[in-house]
Amino acid sequence: MAASVPMAEAAKTTYKEIADWDEAQLKVALARIDKVQEQIDGLRIAFPAIIVPHKKYDSRSVLFRRFKVAAMRVAEDMKKLADTWRSDEVLVFRRIAAEHQRQYR
Repeated sequence: MAASVPMAEAAKTTYKEIADWDEAQLKVALARIDKVQEQIDGLRIAFPAIIVPHKKYDSRSVLFRRFKVAAMRVAEDMKKLADTWRSDEVLVFRRIAAEHQRQYR
């Protein structure tokens, strides 16, 4: 199995197939998981920036502009997180985690 596999194929990946991955494939997949964590961590601090003004602003227009910029930044970060979350490498781990949870309930 290649490091990046088609989503339909990734959805069918089993524990045994992952055990057959080489080191490079595992590193790519784990790096993608790390990227998801970094993106989530970044969003944790982004939302308060939108809803909590850090200081008084001279005008409503300045406040609105800063709010708009912060909201647009968070929207872009959310899109990047969604793209990473739906990547083939992450899909493999999500599928295996779901299978593992079903087995041990």
